[in-house]
Amino acid sequence: MFDIRLFGDVGLRIYLKDDKIKRIEFVRSASSNAPSHLVEKFSPYIRGEGDPALKMEDLDLEGYTENMLRVYHALREVCTFGKVVTYSLLAEITGTHPRFVGYCMKVNRFPIVIPCHRVVGKRGLGGFSFGEDIKRRLLSFEGVNL
Repeated sequence: MFDIRLFGDVGLRIYLKDDKIKRIEFVRSASSNAPSHLVEKFSPYIRGEGDPALKMEDLDLEGYTENMLRVYHALREVCTFGKVVTYSLLAEITGTHPRFVGYCMKVNRFPIVIPCHRVVGKRGLGGFSFGEDIKRRLLSFEGVNL
C-alpha cells in the first residue's frame, strides 16, 4: 500500500497485487511514500496536465464483466482530462443503460485511472462513491465547473 498526494489534503492510497494495481482509494492527508515509478505514472494528473500514464493492463480487473470493461474502456476513450460525459451518453455509446453505467461507476476500484468522477447527470453533478465534495474538487482541478 502506497500513498500519493494529489492536491491540498486529497491523496490516493494505492494497493498493489502482483505488480498490478488492485484498487485505489481517496484519502485525506496522504503522505507521499509511493515508489518513484508509480509517482511518475500519476505525474501528468498531479501536475494538472492530463490523465495518469497507466493502461488498463496495469490494473487488476478481476471480477469485472465484459460489459463493465466496455463501459470503462469507453469512458477512458471519450472522457479525457478536463471533459465530462453524461450517464446517458456513455450508456448510448456502450449499448447499455444509464443505471448500468451508474453501477459501473459505483463499483470502480480505480478512480482517476478510470475517471468515474467525470460522469455527470443531465441536470447536475450526479453521485460519487467518495462524496460530491471530492467529485467537485477533482472536476475543478481539471478545469470543469458545473
